[in-house]
Amino acid sequence: MIEMDVLNIITQTTVPIIFISAIGLITLTYQNRYGRVKDSLYTFQKQKIVYNIAGEKEKALQADKMLTFYQKESKLIKNSMITAFISILFVTVTSFSIMVKDIAQINIDIFLISSFALAILSLVISIILIIISFARSVKTLNYEIENDDEGIRFGL
Repeated sequence: MIEMDVLNIITQTTVPIIFISAIGLITLTYQNRYGRVKDSLYTFQKQKIVYNIAGEKEKALQADKMLTFYQKESKLIKNSMITAFISILFVTVTSFSIMVKDIAQINIDIFLISSFALAILSLVISIILIIISFARSVKTLNYEIENDDEGIRFGL
């Protein structure tokens, strides 16, 4: 009898933990994108400084515009990662609460539903933010291609 209760607790708490693995994979994607955006920010910051020193104001303004694009994208990705981690927090709370509920034999169903709903909501917000980031990324890339006649991206 006791073995069945332990097995039941383990089974019930494992389901939300699988959710954590999925969110973890998503956040790896976000972190990869964030790293690339950060590299672009450094590149354009250096270019802006070089062009300002050289007196090439148009190129410096172009680099500054690209900096603005990438700063906004960086904020979107950062906020997306934060909401994904909040989702992981709520899933962890849900999983722990399931265990407490089963061990202590208390009724916290409303809390469990609320906690899991907040986990899903946080994940949805995270995904919406990253979709907006992808859309902005395409817009940024198009601008970059249209305005990079002289190799500003690579300092050519």
